Amino acid sequence: MDSEVVPLDRSMGRIIFEDVVATFPSPRFNNSAMDGFAVRSSDIIGASKGNPITLKNIGISSAGVPSDLILNEGECMQCMTGAKIPTGSDAIVMVEHTTGFSDDPNVQIMIEVQPESHIRKRGEEIQKGDKLISKGTHITPSEIGICATFGYGELNVSKKPKIAIFGTGNELVEPGENLKEGEIYNSNLYVFSDLVGKAGGEVLMQDVLKDNKSYLESFLSEALKSCDVVISSGGVSMGRFDYVRDVFIDLGVEEHFWKVAQKPGRPLFFGTGNKTLIIGLPGNPVSSYIGFMIWVWPIINEMMGTDIV
Repeated sequence: MDSEVVPLDRSMGRIIFEDVVATFPSPRFNNSAMDGFAVRSSDIIGASKGNPITLKNIGISSAGVPSDLILNEGECMQCMTGAKIPTGSDAIVMVEHTTGFSDDPNVQIMIEVQPESHIRKRGEEIQKGDKLISKGTHITPSEIGICATFGYGELNVSKKPKIAIFGTGNELVEPGENLKEGEIYNSNLYVFSDLVGKAGGEVLMQDVLKDNKSYLESFLSEALKSCDVVISSGGVSMGRFDYVRDVFIDLGVEEHFWKVAQKPGRPLFFGTGNKTLIIGLPGNPVSSYIGFMIWVWPIINEMMGTDIV
């Protein structure tokens, strides 16, 4: 399994190839866990509703806009949730236990608090260098969130297997077009494309080909050069116009087996060529779906290093 560096928003579903560590402590700085007032706890010893203590409000510290003022004896500062704790203070009093936020410089504190009350201390959750995600982890939204929180804009992850999918048959018509006598809609490739994405692969080539050997040879020659897996729908049974297996073999594909003991989905081809895996599935929609889930899905999972069910 090879790796590549991709932007964070393209890493979903991949396998991470190296440990992700904290680039800074969390929290990064002492901050308030509540909306309230930053105080010196020694200034409000004995404060209560019946015996409020008045402090002078000298400003405000909000998330992203810290104050550079220093609290001295008898002073306090409005401090919002997530805001940096002002220098000189050692506790937060919840706004509910005060006369509230206002433009009045005098604030009555109606509760005594202990040092460090309602303060999230720098590094109390995670220290810089702590392992956040282990190498080999399957990336889900949780891992995306962790990486974003610690500033990772890109990740070294498993490459998506490149997949070619094609269907064969003169009778196949794209959905939305009018059907003529004897024609049917191409449904399998839409199913395959979605399943490939969900399994972790990337559809690089996709086409509906007529029952014509030259068309098949042209498509497959290119697919064998550029794709990790080739998946076909139809053309691998015993019909007069079932050319797919013959073309595979003509192009030097090594046949490992043809036809399997399962129903539906017996006429299934598996071979390899130019380091590419080739799976020929039946054209019947039910048979092809079952064949995909039994044979193709595990292959893509294995190539991705995942076990998505």
